[in-house]
Amino acid sequence: MTVAIVINDDWEIAPCLPWAARFASARDAELLVIVVVPPKSTGDDGERRAQPRSSIGLNTLKYLGESPSFVVEPSESAADSKADDPAKDAASASAKDSPSQPPAPVTARVIEIATSDESTEVLAEVAAQKIAQLVLPRHLTDQGLDPETAWEVAVLQRATCETVQLRPGRAVEDSTRRVRILVPADGDAPSQYALRMAETLRDEGVGGLTALYIEPDVDDFAADVGRHIAAKIVRRTLGEKSDVLARTLVHSDVAHGVIEYSQSECDLVVVGARRRAAARGAATSTIPDTVLADPKAPTVAVVRPGHRLTSRWRFRVSQRLRRIVPQLDRLQRVSLVEQIQGSSQWDFDFVALIFLSTLIAALGLMQNSAAVVIGAMLVAPLMTPLVGAGLALVQGNRQLIVRTCRTVLYGFLLAYFLGIALGLVALGAEPTNEMLSRGSPNVLDLIVAFLSGIAASYAMTRPSLLSALPGVAIAAALVPPVATAGLATAIGERPLAAGALLLFLTNIVAIVLGTAASLWAVGIRPTHDHGVIKSWVFRLVVALLILAAAIGAFEAVPRQELSSELKSAVQARLPGDATLIEARRTAGGVHLVIANSLPLSSYTVDSLSATVKRNMGTTTRVSIETRLIVTTD
Repeated sequence: MTVAIVINDDWEIAPCLPWAARFASARDAELLVIVVVPPKSTGDDGERRAQPRSSIGLNTLKYLGESPSFVVEPSESAADSKADDPAKDAASASAKDSPSQPPAPVTARVIEIATSDESTEVLAEVAAQKIAQLVLPRHLTDQGLDPETAWEVAVLQRATCETVQLRPGRAVEDSTRRVRILVPADGDAPSQYALRMAETLRDEGVGGLTALYIEPDVDDFAADVGRHIAAKIVRRTLGEKSDVLARTLVHSDVAHGVIEYSQSECDLVVVGARRRAAARGAATSTIPDTVLADPKAPTVAVVRPGHRLTSRWRFRVSQRLRRIVPQLDRLQRVSLVEQIQGSSQWDFDFVALIFLSTLIAALGLMQNSAAVVIGAMLVAPLMTPLVGAGLALVQGNRQLIVRTCRTVLYGFLLAYFLGIALGLVALGAEPTNEMLSRGSPNVLDLIVAFLSGIAASYAMTRPSLLSALPGVAIAAALVPPVATAGLATAIGERPLAAGALLLFLTNIVAIVLGTAASLWAVGIRPTHDHGVIKSWVFRLVVALLILAAAIGAFEAVPRQELSSELKSAVQARLPGDATLIEARRTAGGVHLVIANSLPLSSYTVDSLSATVKRNMGTTTRVSIETRLIVTTD
């Protein structure tokens, strides 16, 4: 197990390394000191070196070699480090700034990273070394917390291990006495986590660790109530036999109450922060922010738990995708979101396009014209709100998901009932091959729709690829299945209508999932990037995945094949040289493909229909396709 601390300035060496040693000792782990310097400091172009060469790295080795708290590996000593830099004096004059020493020396290693991209290199090192805890020093300036923390914010957002923001405070005057640790405890999960961590850090004996509960000054019994709550928090977190002191302070402000108590009662304040806090740019909430920024407070350690296994897996996948897939910058993301949200509204333009595309699709289906149906696919506007639904999933945008679902639902209902109306008007209409082809979806349709969702969303993120959208619209037909369902319902072909609706559902589910995957890959991330996923997003994604799996399993089941006896009976009823080429089941019926040099007579057609119905059932609908074969000398 390894605990790591990042050092990128000489001031961090003396006040921070002793605390990092205590953290490592508590875990019985080695300490890895990651020294980050600009490339120009070592004269290279971003090469990571195992041995320090910069003045900061050499000063770090000097400090470690002089301190009895560390055993340095590989063997380095102060005599080996020759850096003529004034900062060495500040690094070596550190014994009085250290907390009481841990019981045994800690094994320490030092590596140096020369790079201009601190966050990426630090995260890569954390992943490579399998770090259990990462310590990030902070310090105060006249303006408050140090402003040069952009890389640290990125590390906090993306590091999967436990992370500690360490802001050194006043020095411990007597390095031989026990360190007194204070934990603000209010019973929530972050404070409990901090209390358990502090329990591992404290020295033996009563008084080394205090759990402080701040009770609002609301009445004369506030102190008594607070003592009862504080003791309950300690028992619930550490067990009934814990000797941790439970203290109560009556104060109107929690953060300032902690600071007030800590000024004379402790050497280290351990504050818990939530996982999701890192997504906002730091381990921030009211208490950590205020305590970190107050110069009167002692040393402060804000601890954020490590991410769950699923978050680590998402982080690794995300890191790999960042290297492979071109990521959208901020302006591109803003433009994309604005475009999708504006095109996902249920407004006059959307209604007009749905109305026209359904009319075109229905007429093309009734005429059995593939060209007309393709034209309807190009006019249909349903793809954009589906892309919006995928965007809402990766953003965790509840308002957008509601808006897009409402738009798709209203569009479906309009197209379906318009199809029914056209079917009722067209008296005596019969299912055509274009309609029948949409009545028996299979697992390949699911795959095509998923790939279409990926292609559509990716094309929308790249203005140079917008010409690909018409092809995507043709590949994932949305309006024709709904129009087919409406026409089939009107003419009483319920199995055909059910099959067409299943195809529409297949397209909807797969396109949303494909769109979400594509947008996540190009860099659109939620505010909870590596924290806890919003519960409704998780439930919805799981529901869509389960639904897609169920649809795929259903569509993958082979349809019942026509028996060889039936095929032989059909062939026996054919005249002359006529040949049965294909016999397949369709939605509610059977489709026969026959090759002959002449059209089949009505007697033959009736005979074939009677043969099929005798074997399959009297309600079976039989469609016969004749392919004329002409032989010339």
